[in-house]
Amino acid sequence: MKQTKHTSARRGTYHLEWFINSRCDYTCKRCGSAADKQPASDLPLDGCLEALQSFVQFARDNGRDATIAFYPRQAEFTETFPKTLAAAHEFRKQGLLKQIKTVTRGDVPHEKILLFQKSGVDACQLTIDGLEQVQDTLRRSGSFQNTLRAYREARAAGIHVIALIILVRFNAPQLADTMQLLLEEGFEDVILQVGIRAEPGRYPSIAGTPSKPEDPDDLWNQSLTAVEYRSLLMDALRFLDSVGDRGRDFRAKLIRSHFMFARLFHELGRWEEYKELCGDISNGVHRLTFQLRPTGKVFVQRDVLALGSFPGGSFQKMYESSLALKLLDDNARLTHYQSENQKEFAKCRTCPVATYCQPELVAASSMRLFLYPDAHCWVAC
Repeated sequence: MKQTKHTSARRGTYHLEWFINSRCDYTCKRCGSAADKQPASDLPLDGCLEALQSFVQFARDNGRDATIAFYPRQAEFTETFPKTLAAAHEFRKQGLLKQIKTVTRGDVPHEKILLFQKSGVDACQLTIDGLEQVQDTLRRSGSFQNTLRAYREARAAGIHVIALIILVRFNAPQLADTMQLLLEEGFEDVILQVGIRAEPGRYPSIAGTPSKPEDPDDLWNQSLTAVEYRSLLMDALRFLDSVGDRGRDFRAKLIRSHFMFARLFHELGRWEEYKELCGDISNGVHRLTFQLRPTGKVFVQRDVLALGSFPGGSFQKMYESSLALKLLDDNARLTHYQSENQKEFAKCRTCPVATYCQPELVAASSMRLFLYPDAHCWVAC
């Protein structure tokens, strides 16, 4: 790899969410995918290796840490993913990648855990939807037991496990039970991803994807309203307040990771407690997240801003050609831009914790960002 001087004295992180293959042979109710041949449109191995080197060099040239989260779909891995993962591992050993993570369904098979271990994966983010009856209803029979097995195997393999709970109306009532299970099993890093049904005229946020018309037969699409979401956080906080010293780290990590707890603590008259727990958010390390799709197309902020594609692409050239991307990468300017945007909305202007709840990026051009109050906020506009 070409050796270059850092062009920036700041130290942040460039993070790549890499959706490396589109094939899935699990006919679960989450996405309805079915077995098929590997689509010809997926980026081939040489294109993946080109994209990997471009990303690592881009981070190095700009004086940033580089991290990658691979999202391999649940199918038999073709050579593209294992070989790309092996190449990433080499960069990791050279100190050019700070972390390699995989994000998959919880019931990942044993042989894939072994592949992750062999390939130097630092962390596995694995879904869990609830206890046995709930999870097996949402996924498929046996999913819950296979998920527990995968969590334990990954930990035994020396891989850090991050629990991802995707919440919709069906499994939301079981959140406290799910957290209790994770606490008892010793898995302390938990991410809550909550499907929100946007009000008319508002931008949606349903488990990270655009809203669809609600279907009573589709449990995954029965998302919560923002007010129901507040009740969910109240339930979670009641549980977290009950765990005592044995769950102190578990409680702190979960509250810090979910920004709307700031609003809830303030409403409950516990703001000083929250500030003591979470500190000053302005001291956090800035992270700019890119997405690389199976086709080779590159986006930022979940498809909001299209940047380019591989093969033949360059993260550095994409960066240099986008003023909007440079704004997203400048923490001070971005914070000011977000604060100015919040003044356009009455509820944000008067919000006592507005700095903890930044607006969502909902659209972008090459020169401008379009922001809107986060759909998770339960305060009426």
